Amino acid sequence: MLQEGLVSRFAADPGITALIGTPQSRPDGSNGVFPVTMPQGAPLPCIVYMKVAGHEIDSMDGRGELRVSRVQIAGYGTQYGDAAKTAEAAKDAIVGFKGLLDDGTQIDAVFLVLESDAFESVPKIYQEPFDVEIWYRNANS
Repeated sequence: MLQEGLVSRFAADPGITALIGTPQSRPDGSNGVFPVTMPQGAPLPCIVYMKVAGHEIDSMDGRGELRVSRVQIAGYGTQYGDAAKTAEAAKDAIVGFKGLLDDGTQIDAVFLVLESDAFESVPKIYQEPFDVEIWYRNANS
């Protein structure tokens, strides 16, 4: 599944782990990469990802193997610079990637389609989200 492969890629990337740590170094024992929402009290910086849209590319023969998903990925931090550096490391790990993820998902292309800044006034956390469009084939396809 695409999401599991993305988590593995981010959690193993040296540029990301240098910023967010590893399960052995993080106080919560997590890899610092979370689906949809950051758990309350999670140590920062961290990464949150969510699929915001997606569809299959059908053929004249029916359902096709090729899929396209838009995924939002965000670096979080207590300082703007921490969020920005974490997001930049995540971009470096995924944008332009082509190949096989650890879970067997075949990535054909990853394009950066949107970047923005955000701030959550409670609990005063900076967020640096960006969206990517991923063209892929699931491992079980």
